[in-house]
Amino acid sequence: MRRRKRAAIIRAATGDDVIVGEGELRHAMRHFMLPRDLVLALIERILEHPTVVLADDKSEPHEYRLFYRLDDGPTCWRS
Repeated sequence: MRRRKRAAIIRAATGDDVIVGEGELRHAMRHFMLPRDLVLALIERILEHPTVVLADDKSEPHEYRLFYRLDDGPTCWRS
């Protein structure tokens, strides 16, 4: 079995460590059309400071969480 390559590990607001794989990051970059570092920063912002987190626990024993971030107006990026 091949291990998937990791692009980043981000601690979510839920306390979970979320592994962002290279494949998932490339997929997100096709949707957002932004450079890699900005897409990772966007994913990090959503996971760390979501507006809402929805849980789908129908697929026992796994629980999936969907993180959403809704922003009004321009966003100021800080390092």
